[in-house]
Amino acid sequence: MADKKVSMDIPGQSILYFGLCLLGISIFIFVGILPTFKEGKYLDKQTMAVKQMLQEQKILLPYLLKMKERSGQKDQKKLVLQQKGKLASEEIKIIPVTLAEKAKMSGMTIVSVTPTLTRLSGKDSLLPVDIVLRGKFSDFRLFLINLGELYCLDRIDEMSIQQKPDGKEYRLTLLIAVG
Repeated sequence: MADKKVSMDIPGQSILYFGLCLLGISIFIFVGILPTFKEGKYLDKQTMAVKQMLQEQKILLPYLLKMKERSGQKDQKKLVLQQKGKLASEEIKIIPVTLAEKAKMSGMTIVSVTPTLTRLSGKDSLLPVDIVLRGKFSDFRLFLINLGELYCLDRIDEMSIQQKPDGKEYRLTLLIAVG
């Protein structure tokens, strides 16, 4: 028996088709499947990060609510500036009363209010008013916001804060427009 040689004659066109199919499948894998796989891994990481943040927020929410409750600051007052105007000369005597009301509204205690009529500047007609207050710093902030509501307040000229044994003392020099 003679050895029979098995010869495979594969036509060249079949090899070309096989190569093109293999190339098409490779392109499909590298362009379609691998980027989608990488994007899926990235989205999984993002999802885990968001889940972890939500878990942290669920844990910390009771503490946040307790802190808000302790601070007692529900609605803080905002500064609202009035249209600037001048105080009539006859109304100068109500300045201490008005400032006392603003201090009381903000929880501060007035020590003194002193309009300095001798320093009334002639050209600008600005009356310096020295005021001394006592209280907490948060109340002082509220007092300054209340001062912004005064239409005749031109500006705050000087301000100083001193620590005293019985609390903080605030000294202001206000310039009131008089006309």
